[in-house]
Amino acid sequence: MADIALTRLPSPWKGLFAALGKLEHPEELARLWYMEAVESQYGHCPVWSQLLRNLAVEDPVIQEMQLTFKPRFLLLSPNLQRLFLCFLQQHVSSILDCDLHHFVCVVKQAVDQFSEIRELLGKLSKSFGVDHLVTDKNYPDVDTITYPDVDTILKHPRYLCAHLVNSKENSGQSGQDYVPMETEENLESEEPTCSDMKMHQYYGKDRETEEDVIIVVEDDEEEQSILCHRGLKQVVDVKSGSKIMEKEADYESVSLPPDIQQKIIILRERLMCETEPQSSQSSQTFNEMEFFFNCSPEQVDEICRTLDTWSLSEIAVQYICQKLISLSDSLSYNNCVHLLSNVLYPKVKGLTQTASRLLASVVMATAEKFPKQLIDSVLVQVVSEEPGSPEADLICRVIKESQTDEQRRYFMQRLRNKTVKMNENFLSVLQMVIDTKTEINEEIISWIVALLTNSATEYSKNLKYGKVVLAVVDNYGMNLSQTDLSNLSVLIDKHGTFLKKTIGTTLKKLKTGKT
Repeated sequence: MADIALTRLPSPWKGLFAALGKLEHPEELARLWYMEAVESQYGHCPVWSQLLRNLAVEDPVIQEMQLTFKPRFLLLSPNLQRLFLCFLQQHVSSILDCDLHHFVCVVKQAVDQFSEIRELLGKLSKSFGVDHLVTDKNYPDVDTITYPDVDTILKHPRYLCAHLVNSKENSGQSGQDYVPMETEENLESEEPTCSDMKMHQYYGKDRETEEDVIIVVEDDEEEQSILCHRGLKQVVDVKSGSKIMEKEADYESVSLPPDIQQKIIILRERLMCETEPQSSQSSQTFNEMEFFFNCSPEQVDEICRTLDTWSLSEIAVQYICQKLISLSDSLSYNNCVHLLSNVLYPKVKGLTQTASRLLASVVMATAEKFPKQLIDSVLVQVVSEEPGSPEADLICRVIKESQTDEQRRYFMQRLRNKTVKMNENFLSVLQMVIDTKTEINEEIISWIVALLTNSATEYSKNLKYGKVVLAVVDNYGMNLSQTDLSNLSVLIDKHGTFLKKTIGTTLKKLKTGKT
């Protein structure tokens, strides 16, 4: 039975299980195999989502003279199961949370209550940032899950602050934020238990060193909510007609302990003294940033308001980001996201000309150390807000030079759950992702096609738009659904550049192949 299961695994991953099946040093052999597979310039890089979805498929088996169905993962030998889960734990940061959560839920429901495998699955479920999933109304199947975005936490600050205060009182933990413990009932339940809330979210255990990915609710008021939470409001200048930021006088502040207030003063003085870029190899050690590690995300926002991080110089921003990078192991995922959204986001969003060498180096270094945090706090937010050319150029550089395929897929998944405003600079970002030959799933491809179709009339004579359409057809043609092909046919009928004939010919070939 185990041999049959191995033959049904995706071809790019069979080498991993061959390594894990060795009698001597299987863990080391698996590590070497993975390094070679990821870094190899030949063949296709193994895709985690393809493997996890494959292992979650339920195959028919005969058990006690009866036909039943089990996840393919459980048809592997017990030792192979254990070794794979340990290997999975080591690479959890490279895997999309929706794929990992789906795999854990499916397998966990089919294993014994007190088995070793269930215990390993429990540990695995605590390693990724999603404790609950919100199912898209348009896609009720488990395989099409939408994520609440990090900005969800900013959408109802008053509710969350009250929740944290009540949790502290009930728990008796005055010095730390209390978070409800994740239970198996919560993890495995199919329906949200907080039906009276517009957003559905759970809080995981011990987030000090784990990535907290908070999931996306579709809402057109996200930008105003974020600004409100930062003590800002967006208004229109009557003379120029442009949007400007003003301080909101009546935002609800979060109280800060006296010791933190004192440390804010010290940090503020330090930031104001920055007159030249800090060397990343500086031998000096400063501890001004350490108080961020034990704060709640709401306190981080309040500290940033007090520091007026939106007005900091690029040198001061570089100083903060360098300290975050050097002390990254101590900073929780959510706190990092909130810090970057208050410190780095304003600098990227406010670009009116090509980013300076200093700012570009800060963004690239942050992308290397905090890839997902930067996506959640800066990249997705900027791209969804009609980015300007300097912003798009900087983001394209991050996508091309810093991100891995897994991170690009994560970026597209998060962007898919936003209300994106189409413009030429967004097309540049989209073109860059496609040009990297990143494999993306069918849901994201359909989302891209829908965006392009909705803009077909407005961009009918836009050459950059036509190049993106051609790139989609050339790179993802075999993964286009019949609906996508129909939408693209409608699109190309309206198109007016010299690329129309090339795209139309390719579409006809794809339609013929599909039928």
